[in-house]
Amino acid sequence: MVGKLMRVSLILVIMAMFACVRVECAPWNYSLWLRANPQAIVADGRSETTVSAEVRDSSGRAAPDGTVVDFTTSLGTVQRTERTTAGVARVRLHSDTTVGTALVSAVVATGNVVAQLKVDFLEPGTEMFDESFMSVSSKNYLGYDVGSRTVDAAGGVKIYHRGLYITAEEAQIDLSRNTIR
Repeated sequence: MVGKLMRVSLILVIMAMFACVRVECAPWNYSLWLRANPQAIVADGRSETTVSAEVRDSSGRAAPDGTVVDFTTSLGTVQRTERTTAGVARVRLHSDTTVGTALVSAVVATGNVVAQLKVDFLEPGTEMFDESFMSVSSKNYLGYDVGSRTVDAAGGVKIYHRGLYITAEEAQIDLSRNTIR
């Protein structure tokens, strides 16, 4: 009888210890920053942008790997859930064919934090913004003329801009006029 009483007492002590541990595991208070690269994409149903959610604790340290971030968008489609690696969760926002502004929201439920970001869905043919970037690669020749602000490429040319991929044998990009030939 004494042995059973000791086992029951030990079990109750262990249960009480685990109950205390759970109380200490209250949600963290995180901060959350959202960025989109690029910030604007073409409303063609094919273009996409990468949305990054940076999650940090109250001391400024990256949230633990595997922290769940939930995403929603008012326009287009986005992956619903992603986990952090080194404090960052990344998802792809795919454009819709509707021109407008997508309001992307991210929530870290365990960190009591929400953030929002606007991404513009532009009319096809809209002029590029100054802060946008373009990636150009070529197997054979890639040159830049400073005077005319022109990029020339020949042989297996690949161009990426705002979620749009172009492959060609030759291309000429006029950076002054924001045109590709």
